[in-house]
This record gives sequence, structure tokens and C-alpha cells, in this order.
Amino acid sequence: MKIQLKKIGTVCLMAGLGLGFFTSCDDDPKPVVFDAKVDAFVQKVKVGDDIKYVPTFYAYANKNLKSVKVVNGSKTYTLAKYAHGGENNFRYISTGAEVVDAMPAAATFKYTVTSADDEVKTIDENVGTEQLGEMAIKALTYESNGTFKVTWDKLTDAETYAVKAFDTDGNQLFISPIIAGTTKEFSFGKNSTGWLDQSKKFEDDKLYRIELLAFRYETGASDKAYNIQFVSVGEKSTKWNPAN
Repeated sequence: MKIQLKKIGTVCLMAGLGLGFFTSCDDDPKPVVFDAKVDAFVQKVKVGDDIKYVPTFYAYANKNLKSVKVVNGSKTYTLAKYAHGGENNFRYISTGAEVVDAMPAAATFKYTVTSADDEVKTIDENVGTEQLGEMAIKALTYESNGTFKVTWDKLTDAETYAVKAFDTDGNQLFISPIIAGTTKEFSFGKNSTGWLDQSKKFEDDKLYRIELLAFRYETGASDKAYNIQFVSVGEKSTKWNPAN
């Protein structure tokens, strides 16, 4: 089965959820020492009636990146920059035969992160077998106050959630802040924080796809922004301010 990338959805807690990385307010900055953080995790998505598992890889750096490669055994993944990620955030989302029907075995992925100045960092990233059940949107409605309201039932072992919005071409328009794991609804509209491009927002009577993401983090991780273990993604589509 060929799976379209836009149907899988993407996760980036750093660039996508507005968390800063390696920022400084030093008035007399010293030469910047190249540093990088990485994250590898698995996404669970529903494609038609089938549940699929999508290995996903990210790298974040404090300098522009030249290349990022991830090796596991004989397999090499080549990460690349992406829309809204800038020059210092690279990713790879598995497609085709790399998307599998069951949770992959635990593995260690060896990252080689190279800056635009040819500085190199090597980082090992472990991915376990802990996962989540299937995430589902219970209801998605356009409200009279000019918002989309998303509701769901709590997913066992989910620690946080996030909501994304896409147009019918698969272009991401919006991502929410991190939503607490005790929360079971989220509303957002044109005045909400999280629009990726202020000139591209919802239009009346147009269809939009809403994704609800549930996150599980690596056991014992102190810095959860870079230590996602598993993401379960549910989605629904509806119109903004429908004519009928």
C-alpha cells in the first residue's frame, strides 16, 4: 500500500510547537560551539481501515545544517530540511515499505549531524517498544463563536496532546500549544496562537483536516521536548463556517 506523506502527519515539538532551541540574549556573544539534539520515535496512524507504524527521525541544531544521516544496521536514513523548520531542523518520515503493520523492535539509531561549517556530532538515540492505543477524535464541530471544537476520550498512557490543521492539499496551517494529558477538548479559531502563516487561515465553507496527536515520552526523560517515544494520530475533516 502506498501511503501519502500528507496523510501520515508530522510531529516537531521544537519548531512546530514553538519551543525555542539554543537561544541566547548575551550582549557579548562568544563563538558558538556546534551543538545538536536528536529524536527518533514511532507514529501510529490509520490509513483506510489499517493501522500503520511510521518510524520518524528529527535533528535540531544551534547552527545551520549541511546533512544529517541516521544508521541502523544496514539501513541509512537521510534527513532533510522541511517547511517551517528553517535551516537548522531536519527530519525524515518513513514512507512506502518502511511503514509497517506492527510496532518495530527496540533499536539504537546512530545519528551523524553535520553543520554548514562541516562540524560533526555523533549521537546514539534509543527507541523502545512502549506505545499507545489508537487515538480518535470523538467530535469535531464548527462552533457559532467562530472556532473549531475538538473533543476526545483520554488515551491510556498519553502524557500530552496537540492539535494540527491542514488544508485539502495537505499543507499544515496550524499547530496548538502542548495540551495537558488530563484535557479532553480543545477549541481554536483565527485569533488563536499557533498559525504557521498569518496570511493563510481558514476560509468560509472550505474543508479542513484536523489531526489530534497523543504523545508518550521516553521513560525517565527529563527533557521531554527531545524525548518522544511514541505518537498516536487521529483525524477528522469538516468545513469552516459551512454555508449549509
